[in-house]
Amino acid sequence: LEVRHVNDRSLDTARHRTLHLQADPSDDPRLAKLDTRLKSALAARGLVAAKDARSADVIVIRHLDLARTDGSDPKEASKLTTDPATGLAVETKKNLVILMQDAKTRKVLWVAWARAQVDDAKLDATVAEAMQRIVAKLPRRS
Repeated sequence: LEVRHVNDRSLDTARHRTLHLQADPSDDPRLAKLDTRLKSALAARGLVAAKDARSADVIVIRHLDLARTDGSDPKEASKLTTDPATGLAVETKKNLVILMQDAKTRKVLWVAWARAQVDDAKLDATVAEAMQRIVAKLPRRS
């Protein structure tokens, strides 16, 4: 599991205290579970949910890439492996991205991502671990 992050020096965890988790249009049930875990992990770092988006200090956007590809796009070929059961080329690398931006200016303050090669049977556990490791990269409250 590879985890990386970048933060802007203007991220001030003493000033940025409340968050709004921006909704994802996906209907995947794993994302609801991820959102609950993410809010809890961020709360442990001092960022609590705001009443609504207008009262939030930061907007948190998360994206979990669960798409599989069949290899028809040459740009996607580097993500492919062959499924031993079917002999078909499938994407096995999954990406979790969490981005935090100032709610008023929309300036990106922090972005972190995790990438892992994982099969669907271990996806939930890997996503949970990735999310914990990503949140651990968030700068501590000043």
